[in-house]
Amino acid sequence: MLVLLIAGFLAGPVFGILQPDLVSDETLVSIVSLAVSVILFEGSLSLRLSELGDSAPTVWRLLAMSPVDEFNMLAVRHFATIFGRANVYQVAPDTEGRTRSGVSPRLTGRILFGYRWTFPTLSHAFEQGANVKVTCLTEEFGFEGFRRYYGDAAQVLFLLEPGGRLHVMAEDARLSPRAGHCLISLVLAGRGSVEPPAR
Repeated sequence: MLVLLIAGFLAGPVFGILQPDLVSDETLVSIVSLAVSVILFEGSLSLRLSELGDSAPTVWRLLAMSPVDEFNMLAVRHFATIFGRANVYQVAPDTEGRTRSGVSPRLTGRILFGYRWTFPTLSHAFEQGANVKVTCLTEEFGFEGFRRYYGDAAQVLFLLEPGGRLHVMAEDARLSPRAGHCLISLVLAGRGSVEPPAR
């Protein structure tokens, strides 16, 4: 890591080989995303749960949501040996122009939120004004009412039980939301600006 720091200092301020002001925003975001991915992956390789102390029991899931599909797959493959495959998730690979069948399920984590939600799709939704909302279900406004109200404009991300247990919504998840549960959802722009009917 020190070598990279020194190299960056020499390439930038010292010799002027790299000039951030001349790099486009899109390129800069890609470079930073890749750099952060490398740093996080390098750090995760040496992670030992025994060193986490009292916080160890709470660290038992991984959600890999970087824009680099290959990094996500490497991360879930590594952490599956620590947390178990049932507890490692990744955002759906961006398969535009590629075939999904070419990737073995053994090399991926559980798909977060469904195959529809790739990193570019999620990013675009937020750019268009999507927001995250919490909706607590009641006897009067249950999950069917939630679905009728939002339709395809809402994607449930997490389900929170009254006791505090959090469930991650995955492609293969079989959850049954009911009264008392709170849904944490991504609501597309234009639908979440008005509250659901009184409940």
